[in-house]
Amino acid sequence: MTALAVAGAIALSNLAGGSVASAASTPQQADMAELMYSYNSSNGLIGNSWWQSAVAVRTVEAYQQATGDTEYGYAITNAFNDNESGNFENAYMDDTGWWGNAWLTAYQMTGQSQYLQMAETDANYIHQYWDSTCGGGVWWNTSQTYKNAIPNELFLELTAGLHNAISGDTTYLRPEGPGHGREHHRVRLVLREPGPIDRGQRHELQ
Repeated sequence: MTALAVAGAIALSNLAGGSVASAASTPQQADMAELMYSYNSSNGLIGNSWWQSAVAVRTVEAYQQATGDTEYGYAITNAFNDNESGNFENAYMDDTGWWGNAWLTAYQMTGQSQYLQMAETDANYIHQYWDSTCGGGVWWNTSQTYKNAIPNELFLELTAGLHNAISGDTTYLRPEGPGHGREHHRVRLVLREPGPIDRGQRHELQ
Protein backbone atom coordinates (compact mmCIF):
# COMPACT_ATOMS: atom_id res chain seq x y z
CA MET A 1 0.00 0.00 0.00
CA THR A 2 1.63 3.25 -1.07
CA ALA A 3 1.54 6.58 0.74
CA LEU A 4 -0.43 7.91 -2.22
CA ALA A 5 -3.11 5.30 -1.66
CA VAL A 6 -3.31 6.09 2.04
CA ALA A 7 -3.66 9.80 1.31
CA GLY A 8 -6.39 9.10 -1.22
CA ALA A 9 -8.21 6.86 1.23
CA ILE A 10 -8.19 9.57 3.89
CA ALA A 11 -9.68 12.01 1.40
CA LEU A 12 -12.38 9.50 0.48
CA SER A 13 -13.20 8.91 4.13
CA ASN A 14 -13.60 12.62 4.74
CA LEU A 15 -15.96 12.89 1.79
CA ALA A 16 -18.02 9.85 2.68
CA GLY A 17 -20.38 11.65 5.04
CA GLY A 18 -22.54 10.20 7.76
CA SER A 19 -21.43 8.83 11.10
CA VAL A 20 -21.71 5.08 10.69
CA ALA A 21 -18.38 4.65 12.46
CA SER A 22 -19.72 5.32 15.93
CA ALA A 23 -20.40 1.65 16.69
CA ALA A 24 -16.92 0.46 15.65
CA SER A 25 -14.71 -0.91 18.41
CA THR A 26 -11.33 0.16 17.00
CA PRO A 27 -10.10 3.22 15.08
CA GLN A 28 -9.40 1.01 12.07
CA GLN A 29 -12.92 -0.38 12.08
CA ALA A 30 -14.31 3.12 12.46
CA ASP A 31 -12.33 4.35 9.46
CA MET A 32 -13.48 1.44 7.33
CA ALA A 33 -17.10 1.88 8.34
CA GLU A 34 -16.90 5.53 7.33
CA LEU A 35 -15.26 4.67 4.03
CA MET A 36 -17.84 2.01 3.17
CA TYR A 37 -20.66 4.46 3.76
CA SER A 38 -20.02 5.58 0.18
CA TYR A 39 -20.16 2.04 -1.27
CA ASN A 40 -22.50 1.81 -4.27
CA SER A 41 -23.96 -1.67 -4.62
CA SER A 42 -25.34 -0.87 -8.07
CA ASN A 43 -21.89 -0.64 -9.67
CA GLY A 44 -19.55 -2.14 -7.07
CA LEU A 45 -17.62 1.10 -6.60
CA ILE A 46 -16.75 3.03 -3.46
CA GLY A 47 -17.48 6.71 -4.00
CA ASN A 48 -18.28 8.56 -7.19
CA SER A 49 -14.81 8.87 -8.69
CA TRP A 50 -13.34 6.12 -10.86
CA TRP A 51 -9.73 6.46 -9.70
CA GLN A 52 -10.65 7.16 -6.08
CA SER A 53 -12.67 3.96 -6.05
CA ALA A 54 -9.50 2.09 -7.03
CA VAL A 55 -7.67 3.73 -4.12
CA ALA A 56 -10.55 2.73 -1.84
CA VAL A 57 -10.30 -0.90 -2.98
CA ARG A 58 -6.60 -0.83 -2.16
CA THR A 59 -7.51 0.53 1.26
CA VAL A 60 -9.93 -2.34 1.85
CA GLU A 61 -7.17 -4.75 0.83
CA ALA A 62 -4.62 -3.14 3.16
CA TYR A 63 -7.11 -3.24 6.03
CA GLN A 64 -7.89 -6.91 5.41
CA GLN A 65 -4.21 -7.81 5.18
CA ALA A 66 -3.36 -5.93 8.37
CA THR A 67 -6.26 -7.09 10.53
CA GLY A 68 -7.50 -10.35 9.04
CA ASP A 69 -11.01 -8.87 9.05
CA THR A 70 -12.79 -9.97 5.86
CA GLU A 71 -16.03 -8.08 6.51
CA TYR A 72 -15.51 -5.82 3.52
CA GLY A 73 -14.06 -8.40 1.15
CA TYR A 74 -17.23 -8.19 -0.93
CA ALA A 75 -16.14 -4.72 -2.07
CA ILE A 76 -13.05 -6.20 -3.75
CA THR A 77 -15.00 -9.00 -5.43
CA ASN A 78 -17.88 -6.81 -6.56
CA ALA A 79 -15.66 -4.03 -7.93
CA PHE A 80 -13.96 -6.61 -10.12
CA ASN A 81 -17.03 -8.53 -11.24
CA ASP A 82 -19.13 -5.45 -11.96
CA ASN A 83 -16.46 -3.60 -13.98
CA GLU A 84 -14.11 -6.14 -15.53
CA SER A 85 -15.63 -5.83 -19.01
CA GLY A 86 -13.74 -2.57 -19.56
CA ASN A 87 -10.44 -3.97 -18.22
CA PHE A 88 -10.30 -1.00 -15.80
CA GLU A 89 -8.75 1.10 -18.57
CA ASN A 90 -9.52 4.64 -19.58
CA ALA A 91 -7.69 7.59 -21.12
CA TYR A 92 -5.59 8.21 -17.99
CA MET A 93 -2.59 6.06 -17.17
CA ASP A 94 -2.68 6.82 -13.44
CA ASP A 95 -6.31 5.68 -13.21
CA THR A 96 -5.41 2.40 -14.88
CA GLY A 97 -2.34 2.10 -12.66
CA TRP A 98 -4.37 2.39 -9.47
CA TRP A 99 -6.69 -0.39 -10.64
CA GLY A 100 -3.88 -2.60 -11.91
CA ASN A 101 -2.14 -2.44 -8.55
CA ALA A 102 -5.41 -3.18 -6.77
CA TRP A 103 -5.82 -6.38 -8.78
CA LEU A 104 -2.23 -7.41 -8.26
CA THR A 105 -2.81 -7.12 -4.51
CA ALA A 106 -6.07 -9.08 -4.84
CA TYR A 107 -4.11 -11.84 -6.55
CA GLN A 108 -1.48 -11.84 -3.82
CA MET A 109 -4.25 -12.13 -1.22
CA THR A 110 -6.33 -14.82 -2.93
CA GLY A 111 -4.21 -16.59 -5.53
CA GLN A 112 -7.09 -16.22 -8.00
CA SER A 113 -5.74 -16.01 -11.52
CA GLN A 114 -8.31 -13.58 -12.90
CA TYR A 115 -6.83 -10.84 -10.75
CA LEU A 116 -3.30 -11.50 -11.98
CA GLN A 117 -4.48 -11.55 -15.59
CA MET A 118 -6.20 -8.19 -15.14
CA ALA A 119 -3.10 -6.68 -13.53
CA GLU A 120 -1.07 -7.83 -16.54
CA THR A 121 -3.68 -6.47 -18.95
CA ASP A 122 -3.51 -3.08 -17.27
CA ALA A 123 0.30 -3.02 -17.21
CA ASN A 124 0.45 -3.85 -20.90
CA TYR A 125 -2.12 -1.16 -21.69
CA ILE A 126 -0.12 1.49 -19.86
CA HIS A 127 3.09 0.38 -21.55
CA GLN A 128 1.63 1.33 -24.93
CA TYR A 129 2.11 4.94 -23.83
CA TRP A 130 5.78 4.57 -22.94
CA ASP A 131 8.32 6.29 -25.20
CA SER A 132 11.68 8.04 -25.03
CA THR A 133 10.29 11.57 -24.65
CA CYS A 134 11.76 13.25 -21.56
CA GLY A 135 14.21 10.37 -21.24
CA GLY A 136 11.51 7.70 -20.95
CA GLY A 137 8.34 7.03 -19.05
CA VAL A 138 4.64 6.84 -19.79
CA TRP A 139 2.38 9.71 -20.78
CA TRP A 140 -0.29 10.92 -18.39
CA ASN A 141 -3.10 10.25 -20.84
CA THR A 142 -3.84 9.02 -24.33
CA SER A 143 -3.59 12.57 -25.73
CA GLN A 144 0.14 12.46 -24.90
CA THR A 145 0.35 16.13 -23.95
CA TYR A 146 2.65 15.73 -20.95
CA LYS A 147 4.27 13.32 -18.53
CA ASN A 148 4.14 13.46 -14.75
CA ALA A 149 5.30 11.47 -11.76
CA ILE A 150 2.26 9.57 -10.49
CA PRO A 151 1.47 7.44 -13.59
CA ASN A 152 5.13 6.45 -13.79
CA GLU A 153 5.35 5.62 -10.09
CA LEU A 154 2.24 3.45 -10.35
CA PHE A 155 3.55 1.76 -13.49
CA LEU A 156 6.87 0.97 -11.82
CA GLU A 157 5.07 -0.38 -8.77
CA LEU A 158 2.81 -2.54 -10.92
CA THR A 159 5.46 -4.01 -13.17
CA ALA A 160 7.89 -4.64 -10.31
CA GLY A 161 5.08 -6.40 -8.45
CA LEU A 162 4.20 -8.49 -11.50
CA HIS A 163 7.83 -9.52 -11.91
CA ASN A 164 7.92 -10.69 -8.30
CA ALA A 165 4.54 -12.43 -8.56
CA ILE A 166 5.24 -14.41 -11.75
CA SER A 167 7.77 -17.20 -11.35
CA GLY A 168 10.56 -16.98 -13.93
CA ASP A 169 9.23 -13.75 -15.39
CA THR A 170 11.28 -11.97 -18.02
CA THR A 171 8.53 -9.84 -19.59
CA TYR A 172 8.36 -7.26 -16.83
CA LEU A 173 12.09 -7.22 -16.14
CA ARG A 174 13.53 -6.65 -19.58
CA PRO A 175 14.76 -3.11 -20.27
CA GLU A 176 12.98 -2.72 -23.62
CA GLY A 177 9.57 -3.91 -22.45
CA PRO A 178 7.04 -3.48 -19.65
CA GLY A 179 8.90 -3.66 -16.43
CA HIS A 180 11.49 -2.82 -13.94
CA GLY A 181 14.72 -2.95 -15.92
CA ARG A 182 17.46 -0.51 -16.88
CA GLU A 183 15.21 1.92 -18.72
CA HIS A 184 12.82 2.19 -15.77
CA HIS A 185 15.59 2.92 -13.30
CA ARG A 186 16.59 5.80 -15.56
CA VAL A 187 13.08 7.25 -15.23
CA ARG A 188 13.41 7.19 -11.45
CA LEU A 189 16.46 9.42 -11.76
CA VAL A 190 14.69 11.80 -14.13
CA LEU A 191 11.81 12.12 -11.65
CA ARG A 192 14.22 13.52 -9.08
CA GLU A 193 15.40 16.31 -11.35
CA PRO A 194 13.60 19.51 -12.39
CA GLY A 195 12.35 19.52 -15.93
CA PRO A 196 9.51 18.18 -18.08
CA ILE A 197 8.96 15.38 -15.56
CA ASP A 198 8.87 16.53 -11.96
CA ARG A 199 7.57 14.97 -8.75
CA GLY A 200 3.93 15.79 -8.20
CA GLN A 201 3.93 18.39 -10.98
CA ARG A 202 2.46 18.57 -14.47
CA HIS A 203 4.47 20.40 -17.08
CA GLU A 204 3.39 21.10 -20.65
CA LEU A 205 5.82 19.78 -23.24
CA GLN A 206 6.98 22.28 -25.84
